[in-house]
Amino acid sequence: MPNDHLVTLRRRVDAHFADAVERDPDAFRCASGCAQCCHRRFDVFEVEAQPIRAALVVMAREDPALRQTVRDQARAPEHAHHCALLVKDRCSVYEQRPLICRSHGLPVAVPEEDELPVSWRELNYPGGDPPRESILLVEAINAPLAVLTELDAPAAPRVSLADLAGSV
Repeated sequence: MPNDHLVTLRRRVDAHFADAVERDPDAFRCASGCAQCCHRRFDVFEVEAQPIRAALVVMAREDPALRQTVRDQARAPEHAHHCALLVKDRCSVYEQRPLICRSHGLPVAVPEEDELPVSWRELNYPGGDPPRESILLVEAINAPLAVLTELDAPAAPRVSLADLAGSV
């Protein structure tokens, strides 16, 4: 079961995403089955790895074939170009997906000195700049996640989602 504070942080990111889509639905080309942002491999903090591990255990019990597919993809070199948890362009642990995945598609900003550069996927907001209130400040996720990590598993190394998918 995920940490209660992690669940709260996830809900806030999900709500920010939902608000951005509601504010400007035509700007979002991301939809169910879109997996462009998932064509990378990611690491997560242990606090986010724990609920994914639990989801994989449930998957092994409820859908052993899917679990084996995820395990095989994690180990197969030909699948190294995308997240090992991605099966047929869908996240196999969607409800427990990490924060980085929950923020994909949003315009994000990382402060640099006196500037606030904003970036976003070309797929979304093709007509121009996103509204300020739709921009997710990356620090708004990273700071509380760092605190949760320090409280939950101090000094624990980051966990590769591919390693996680290939085990358990």
